[in-house]
Amino acid sequence: MIDIPFYESLPSLKRFEDTSDPKNYNPLPDDWYIAITDVRNSTIAIENGRYKEVNAMGAISIMGVLNITGSYNFPFIFGGDGATIAIPGSIKNEVLNSLRGVQILAKTEFNLDIRAGLIPVSYIRKHGQEVNIARVQVSSYYHQAAFIGGGIQFADNLLKDPVKGPEFHVENLTNNSDSNFTGMECRWEEVRNTRGEVHSLLIEATVRDPEEKSELYRHIYELIHTVYGDEDEHKPIRLDSLKMTLNNRNLSVEKNIQTHNTSFWNRVKYWLMLRYKWVLGIILMQYNIKTEVTEWGSYKPDLVENTDYRKFDDMLRMVLAGTTEQRETINEILDSLYKKGKIIYGIHHAESALITCVILNHQKGHIHLVDGSDGGYAIAAKMMKKQTRPT
Repeated sequence: MIDIPFYESLPSLKRFEDTSDPKNYNPLPDDWYIAITDVRNSTIAIENGRYKEVNAMGAISIMGVLNITGSYNFPFIFGGDGATIAIPGSIKNEVLNSLRGVQILAKTEFNLDIRAGLIPVSYIRKHGQEVNIARVQVSSYYHQAAFIGGGIQFADNLLKDPVKGPEFHVENLTNNSDSNFTGMECRWEEVRNTRGEVHSLLIEATVRDPEEKSELYRHIYELIHTVYGDEDEHKPIRLDSLKMTLNNRNLSVEKNIQTHNTSFWNRVKYWLMLRYKWVLGIILMQYNIKTEVTEWGSYKPDLVENTDYRKFDDMLRMVLAGTTEQRETINEILDSLYKKGKIIYGIHHAESALITCVILNHQKGHIHLVDGSDGGYAIAAKMMKKQTRPT
């Protein structure tokens, strides 16, 4: 296990709403890096019904680093079609290798092109942006990173800049990589809820004054609770909605990742193992069986607790259970704030939520990345990009 004491030493925020207050953040060390991945032309893949595959590329970006550190105690944000990860310079080479592995796997198994980069925090600061970080308690086991200061958005824009970006790109110079994505799983059906819709929201405050920006995000949190109700009402993943899947297309994503660069027979064996695990998982969880691996009766409740359905990285990202009326209401509110020059935003609605799992161990050591189906964050981001920022 690689120790990352700086991140573990940060105070634990108990309320997600406290991410709006700059006083709760600390500067990321100057010798750290921001690693970013995203799927080029992800909209085309989504339009072709391949969002599960696109989603998985963000998950393996995180899983690869998790298997380097041996712990969830490193800062990352899942973005739907990619991921943002902060790493200390001490593991730069290992992370570079893992990112190359993501590129190789994505291309050979799914014909997806991954843009990946490593940008020094010191470079971001030299260009007038800051990377401040906080740690939010999601459950008794899982803490989630939050970022503020403009540095994450700067890094993302830099990576996509056709002139300046290539200096920081991770180039796939080899067809071989010893990167490790063990623990990335996709074994759940899409999750529906009684409200009927799942809303993926992206909201970025565009006001420049820090105090005004902080107050605006607090106001937005209050509006969301007013429209959607409290956490128990709007959380998109609920215990009674979780069902393991036998859908061949969904399971093939995990199978292709975990049998990448292996023989045909290894792929067949993994395929059969997934069906065996489906039967075994239902029995273990249904009858609350305790094994040396875990207490399986608590696995689903822990899954619901360890979800990342809301996060903050220079913008608010949320996946919410909602109704058509709630979507129309929040869209009207956000549009009013946009027309006043306060925010830019994107919203996408679907019938269900997607879960992608990154698992260190099955006894508490598992977290679950959440997005809306049929495009989720990626389609919301497409809407956001069409909006004009105030000058």
